[in-house]
Amino acid sequence: MWYVRVYGIMMCQHMDAWYFHQKESFDGLKSLIFPQAS
Repeated sequence: MWYVRVYGIMMCQHMDAWYFHQKESFDGLKSLIFPQAS
């Protein structure tokens, strides 16, 4: 059962990194679309 735990940890880390990357992209897009709000 340890492999299920390792898989879960890897998926959580992958999702965390993906959301962090997506947030950086959204911040750049937000300043492009709404320059007065930044």
